[in-house]
Amino acid sequence: MRVVRGQVWNLHECLVRNEPPAALQHKEPILVTRR
Repeated sequence: MRVVRGQVWNLHECLVRNEPPAALQHKEPILVTRR
């Protein structure tokens, strides 16, 4: 559940930053990168 939640949050971040969804695949969960 935690992993899926991270993916959804990453998708939200990408939409906010107008980044391509493809960036999600080589991007760590936002919760980890935010530290």
